[in-house]
Amino acid sequence: MRLKPILAIGPALALVALLSSCAPQGPAGQSSLVSPEPNRTVVLRVAPDPQSLIGVTPQAVEQQLGQPAFDGTDGEARIWRYSGTTCSLLVVFYPQEDGTVKSAHLDARQLEGGAAPVEPCLRQVINAPSV
Repeated sequence: MRLKPILAIGPALALVALLSSCAPQGPAGQSSLVSPEPNRTVVLRVAPDPQSLIGVTPQAVEQQLGQPAFDGTDGEARIWRYSGTTCSLLVVFYPQEDGTVKSAHLDARQLEGGAAPVEPCLRQVINAPSV
């Protein structure tokens, strides 16, 4: 026995009506379906080797890490601080005999206090969101 085409459409229409009644309703009973956010691709930058940041000018450090969050001095030392999500990276510069200023030391600190490993902190700093 063959179903008439009109009888086959009936159950489909009932299903559509049932599903549309589950959709969120906007003003005046209009459906207000929201599409999901599109997938975003996050590209992580490769952090430089920490040793490549020692013995170089402030301009060379800024070229690799960007502008520091803090720029201060302590005696002859110039200290730049970069912020990661859970750490701070300090780059310490000293004047050289030839009159140039070059980086001499890197230090990583946990935000809660205490030492942090330099390489993971450097990865956080290089991939920190821009402000």
